[in-house]
Amino acid sequence: MSQILTFPHSAPASGRTASLRRKLMASTREVLRNAINAWMVERTIRTLRSLDDHLLKDLGIARCEIEWKVRRLARR
Repeated sequence: MSQILTFPHSAPASGRTASLRRKLMASTREVLRNAINAWMVERTIRTLRSLDDHLLKDLGIARCEIEWKVRRLARR
């Protein structure tokens, strides 16, 4: 899941201020993206753990592999 975060624009800045603003915005987006990804990984792990063994078998996942597989897929 990938979404673009947009922020309201303020008065144009010049030179160093604009560069710092761009770096701050990029850092903020990265922090938010990482937080959202971590939340999604944990939510997926919780959801898979709530399934019974027969459903997990249909998905091709053993209960002991849930966390490893989810985290591995999230790194891609």
